[in-house]
Amino acid sequence: MADPLEKPLKWNKNFQVYVEKNNLYDVFQEILKEIIIAKPKDPLLFIKNHATGIAKGIYNPRAFIVGPKIAEIIGKRLANTVGAQFLSLDQIIKEASSTGQPELDLFANGIDRGDEESRKILVSIVQRRIFADDCEKKGYLLYGFPQSKAQAICAQKMGLLPRQVFVFLPDTRLRTEDDDELEGEIEGRTVDNMALTMTLSRSAMKNISPELHALLLKDISASYHYDICKVISFDKLVKTSKADLDSELTGILMTWKPLGSPFIPRVVIMGPPGSGKSSIAEFLCKKFSMVNLDWVELVRGAERWNDEIALEARTYLTNLVPMADEVVKTIISRRLQKPDCEKRGWILHGFPENIKHCKILETLYLEPNRIFMLSCSQELSAARMLKKKKNILKRELNGVAGTLGNIEKGNYLIFPFSEASVEKRFENFAKSLDSIIPHYGSRIIYVDAAMKPSDVKNFVETSIHRPPIPHNA
Repeated sequence: MADPLEKPLKWNKNFQVYVEKNNLYDVFQEILKEIIIAKPKDPLLFIKNHATGIAKGIYNPRAFIVGPKIAEIIGKRLANTVGAQFLSLDQIIKEASSTGQPELDLFANGIDRGDEESRKILVSIVQRRIFADDCEKKGYLLYGFPQSKAQAICAQKMGLLPRQVFVFLPDTRLRTEDDDELEGEIEGRTVDNMALTMTLSRSAMKNISPELHALLLKDISASYHYDICKVISFDKLVKTSKADLDSELTGILMTWKPLGSPFIPRVVIMGPPGSGKSSIAEFLCKKFSMVNLDWVELVRGAERWNDEIALEARTYLTNLVPMADEVVKTIISRRLQKPDCEKRGWILHGFPENIKHCKILETLYLEPNRIFMLSCSQELSAARMLKKKKNILKRELNGVAGTLGNIEKGNYLIFPFSEASVEKRFENFAKSLDSIIPHYGSRIIYVDAAMKPSDVKNFVETSIHRPPIPHNA
């Protein structure tokens, strides 16, 4: 190794791409965390024996769920959806009490004596259960733990660290003693009032009001960072459909947040014409201060270079004739290797168009770390582009309207909204999928572009922060 002061080592640019592609920051941080928790006498032997299991389970769900009884029902549905093991604190305590730990019965009834040692016993038996083989392999969703802020802090000190915490707040409206036997219509949905109001166990509910329980749950949520803790209010619970709520929570469970590793976004957005690539790119660039790069605009810029590249660029814009690989490489490298792109990151939409373009990005050490694939039908694509065309005609920008008849006949990308252009571009995109999808595989984040624009933007924004877990992870 070179002396770090007199002659610092210059790393190859490809190392960052390799590390991100193989999620090495996450794997090594997870291994380091497990070593700190286990404190083995021989850390290297521990790594040798456990590294493979840690790496395989790095994306498994590990979630705590607290709140009224309805939270347990939702937790079971989520566990079934994501293939994780569902556990409840009552179940864990029941199994542990049979082995001679009677002090756990107090916790089973929602009673915390304020004794740190008894809390440690509770945390240790929870740890023992969630470190079992079934939870290690599939992940877990644990309902009913922690019961208090003190338990949450004790668990964190002992290394019991969930990846997500879901806190469901109870209904704090005044009720009669018989309300827990009734079913009511709330916002057109039948909801079991007993399930919504029950807090811990029936014996614990005799000594705690829904208002006090809500304060207790908010106290628990304050024990965890907002990045991992999701609070679901009673209003949201009763006003959101079952499908929408399950979809939202499943999305949180099945995404992961980079663990503080260096991250400069390199984003590509692919999709047929009219799928919303440019509007999504504009939205993301405003959110994350990245450089917005439209592939067609880059080619239009190259058309003004007055060299052989300009001639190929002109032919491409007019007839969609593919450019030579070296031409494409020059256009990409001249822009994406500028300081603003290297420092702030970039979003490139409409590119890559084929497998050769994918490999060009790799040879330039510009491999993307977020890959979005937008999908929409050819009918929707044509309808959206027709709408854009009509808007341009109304504005009559730069004399386009007067020359539209001549432009539409042969120029595919000089004016890309004509029927012939849309059909040709959609056809080319469909053909490219046969090579691009196998190349990027599970790294592709698929987006249904037929959804409402606001839903699409929310999804891609979330995926920049917390990309969906790769299918082969």
